[in-house]
Amino acid sequence: MKKKRNGKRKAIPQKGDPDYLSPTQLRNRRKRRAKQQKNREKDGGIGPTSNDSAADGNESGRTSEGDKNNGENDRGGGKDPSMKYISDPASAPTVRAARAFF
Repeated sequence: MKKKRNGKRKAIPQKGDPDYLSPTQLRNRRKRRAKQQKNREKDGGIGPTSNDSAADGNESGRTSEGDKNNGENDRGGGKDPSMKYISDPASAPTVRAARAFF
């Protein structure tokens, strides 16, 4: 006798769907999630954050590609290092190096 499944199964996105992730993307997501959990355990076990749902693969926490990088870096803590040079862009190291080159 076969077991009955409770509830509806979530449809797996196919190629061409906006929520489709390649096997490599899924693997990288799993690895990132495992690394976050390992770091969290090592650092003292801070509780789960709101970004965890997106890392789990839950589609409800996923943002579109355009919204994903809205100024905050996933690893950098949200500070933009170029903001030091916003008042005087010519003093930025990259600009100075480019001027010296040309």
